[in-house]
Amino acid sequence: MNWPKAYLAAIQRGDEFVSTKVRAVYERECGWMDSPPPDFPYRFDEDAGERVVDFIEVFCKRSDGKHGGEPIKLSLFQKAKIQLAFGWLQKSDGLRRIREVVDIRARKTGKSTETAGVCQYMLIADYEGGAEVYCVANKAGSSEKDLRRGRKHARAVAATSEDYAQAPIRHLPARKF
Repeated sequence: MNWPKAYLAAIQRGDEFVSTKVRAVYERECGWMDSPPPDFPYRFDEDAGERVVDFIEVFCKRSDGKHGGEPIKLSLFQKAKIQLAFGWLQKSDGLRRIREVVDIRARKTGKSTETAGVCQYMLIADYEGGAEVYCVANKAGSSEKDLRRGRKHARAVAATSEDYAQAPIRHLPARKF
């Protein structure tokens, strides 16, 4: 499933409300999928992006509240964003085009849960030996909250996979400047 195209269609129908800038990004990215600029060094691999979405929805569980322990169900916009970030690959070597994602959303919209799932994927399922993942937040305690969720996700993945060897996950306290 091409989640960015599905999300753009929902935006165009008026089912999803986004800023002009977000709409322009999805129009550009989906346009490049169909007809990339000449000598465009990237290709969009739906399966590479879908792998991350599937990992989160299959292996990661919600960690808090009345829904704690239930599988994570990503929203359309989350699936689209994740698939865009992980689906664009360089034609030459298969490395990702997008190396950094800035996510600005209101409180209580699932950022920490989503971030913990993406971090778990990058640590254990991204085909990278010795992976290191850094999660940065501008509010004291936010990155530690993501870490706690990540630990819970790691335990859930370990319980469902014989091949998963859990490495220590730790929080480095923020330094104030």
